[in-house]
Amino acid sequence: MKKLLLFFLAVFLPLNFSSVSVKAVGKAEYLLISLDNAPVYYDQELSNLICYMPKTYYVKKLGETLNAYHIEFGASTLPKIDGFVPKEFLSPDSLDDDSDCYPLLTLTTSDSATLYSDHLLSNPIQYLFKNRSMNYYGFYKNGDSPTVYFVSYNGKLGYIKEDALLPFSIPNHPNSIETPTVKPDISEEKIESDEPNNYFGLKVAVYACLALAGIIALVVALKPKRQKEKTNYYDENEYE
Repeated sequence: MKKLLLFFLAVFLPLNFSSVSVKAVGKAEYLLISLDNAPVYYDQELSNLICYMPKTYYVKKLGETLNAYHIEFGASTLPKIDGFVPKEFLSPDSLDDDSDCYPLLTLTTSDSATLYSDHLLSNPIQYLFKNRSMNYYGFYKNGDSPTVYFVSYNGKLGYIKEDALLPFSIPNHPNSIETPTVKPDISEEKIESDEPNNYFGLKVAVYACLALAGIIALVVALKPKRQKEKTNYYDENEYE
């Protein structure tokens, strides 16, 4: 008995200690950009705009305030930028692979151009030649003013005029919310194949009920009826 007890202690105690020492690693949470032109700001007061982000893509959640999510955005192979986005522009959603959560989009200059540090295009930081490539982060547009794009070029972040770039388009994310893929629980083929079985089961149930009713009726019919006892009574006219 003692040997058996020692055997169980030797087997199970190491397992218990090893399970306690293992720490679970939390999975990153991503948010879906569910509305067009989601603004991302430098500050949580939402007063200093960086750019607008495209719908259908995902950003990494870093935290949240009362009115905004603190997020990180940018393609997987590029430096990430963090900022704050009003909550109504983002929706919690599942994303299995974050490698393509934000567009890896290359923009090309159509002619010599200038990269600016601000969206007002008042502070130039670098001059670019024609056919220079840069990576897209977002865009900025204020009223009727020309659209400018927030990009990175050789590790520098800045803004460039739309008319300085070759035409391009931003594709929807592969998991686009515009065309969701809905998998039906039961296919039409399965429904058709199940219909004869359901009909057969219904027929069996009906026949069983009829048979049971017949058996009950037969038992009732064959059961002997209780005869009424004959009452002998005296007729005084019988002896006259």
